[in-house]
Amino acid sequence: MKQQRASRRKETFLVLILGIGLAFVVALSALMITGRFFFAMLAVLAGMIVLGILQYLVWGWQMEHRRGPARRETMHYPR
Repeated sequence: MKQQRASRRKETFLVLILGIGLAFVVALSALMITGRFFFAMLAVLAGMIVLGILQYLVWGWQMEHRRGPARRETMHYPR
């Protein structure tokens, strides 16, 4: 059992490191190809993420917490 957990941790670590390395290579390549335009793309992406978080805080969070558990159960169609 412990060997399986250790093996899974190694696999997870390897996948994370390879993913981070690939993201770094893609970002570096995009920076070299596009130059300063890359930073504009990053700024737009960051702005979209911030707007998405704000939208969730304004609408999504309130809507999620307003519904009670009884209403959630009635959302399904009867069989």
